[in-house]
Amino acid sequence: VEEPTATAEVASAVGAHEPVRDTIEPQEERVKASPEAMREREPAQTEGIYVTHTAAPDPATVGRPLTFSIVVTNNSSPQHVGFKDFFPPSMTLVSATPTQGYCGPLHHGANLFDCTLGVIPTGGSVAVEVVANPTVPGTVTNTAQAGGGFAPVESVPATVTVNP
Repeated sequence: VEEPTATAEVASAVGAHEPVRDTIEPQEERVKASPEAMREREPAQTEGIYVTHTAAPDPATVGRPLTFSIVVTNNSSPQHVGFKDFFPPSMTLVSATPTQGYCGPLHHGANLFDCTLGVIPTGGSVAVEVVANPTVPGTVTNTAQAGGGFAPVESVPATVTVNP
C-alpha cells in the first residue's frame, strides 16, 4: 500500500534560483487524550489516574448504611495522589477509610471531603471505602475525583436510588 505524500515548493528569500522541496510523510494517528477516550481504554493501558466507583446496596434504604467503593489506580509515574468526594447533602457521612493515607472532615457545607492518598507507585491502587446513611428517599449521586502531579483529575460519579 502506497502512502500519500505532500510536496511543497518554497522560493528562497536569499535569492537562490532553485526552489526548496520538502516532503511531508503521513504520521500515525495520535492517541486520543480526552477523559472519555481514556475511559474507553483498559485500565492497565490508560496513562494517568484511573478511578472506579460503585455503590451497594442499590437500591439503598433510608437510615441504612450505603457503601461507596472507590479504587484509584495510578498508570503513570509514581506520584502523590489526592482524592475528593463530593457527597450528596441528603446523606450523613459515617466514615471514609482509605487503604493508604488519610481522609479529612467534611467541609464546604458538609458536602465535600478530601483524602491524601500518598505516593501510589506505577500500576498501584488505593481503595477508599465511604459509608453513609441516606436521610431522604430519591436518587443520589456521589462523585469521586482523584488526580496527581503527573495526571489530570479523573472524575467518576455513582448514582443510587434510595427507597423509604
